[in-house]
Amino acid sequence: MWNNVNAMQKLTAVLLLAGTLGMLYAGVVWIANRPWFAIHSIQVNGNVQHINAVTIRHAVANHLSGTFFTTSLSEIKKRVEGIAWVRKAQVNRHWPHSILIHVEEHQPVATFNENQLINTYGEAFTVNLGEAESHDRLPVFNGPEGSSIQMHDRYRELTLWLQDFSPGVALPIRKLILSDRLSWTVTLANGTVVELGRDTTPDAVAQRIKRLTRYWEASSSQLGIPARVDLRYPDGFAVSAPGLRTLPNNKGRSGT
Repeated sequence: MWNNVNAMQKLTAVLLLAGTLGMLYAGVVWIANRPWFAIHSIQVNGNVQHINAVTIRHAVANHLSGTFFTTSLSEIKKRVEGIAWVRKAQVNRHWPHSILIHVEEHQPVATFNENQLINTYGEAFTVNLGEAESHDRLPVFNGPEGSSIQMHDRYRELTLWLQDFSPGVALPIRKLILSDRLSWTVTLANGTVVELGRDTTPDAVAQRIKRLTRYWEASSSQLGIPARVDLRYPDGFAVSAPGLRTLPNNKGRSGT
């Protein structure tokens, strides 16, 4: 090859090109790391109530490294999303010296197993419950670990189904329980406990709720607001209510 002029010319051209590209890359890296491109400001926006923008800027600035070109946006995103109440963060560069952080805050819809909250996506998150305004007025969810999305979806379904109650009777849900055996129990704001049972078919719980709403007004007007309703029967439901007169052997319940 050393006696082949054409081969030597090609090799020389390749080496020159590689050297030129290497020098260009080194030059770009050198320029990108110059203090001229240091980050001067961190801007935070988003519709937030529980998150202080100063706290976010402080958390990022204390661990910020590199310049406008070299700082890791993924590391900033990870750090911001590790702050309590932050669900998601979007991080971008803003020429020439700024970092923009858009923050999405968790919006709580229920408490979960006493020490967590559930957001509007059904995701469980952990914060100091004392920072959650009026969290004691949120509905209470109790269920197996990892069931938060399932419970959130069922809560939304129940809220819609219960709108079929007659005017003035529809009540918000105070508590929703999913047992380890995947059986549902709901407590209404008036204190009525409704045993919904398991999802034996895709629409099993929906059909049981329809059965309840169909007879609720007549039953409650005759017997009073029930303390407990058991819908786990194939063709009816059992009620425990103030107006019921029971026999000793039916344990305080009467089929309806």
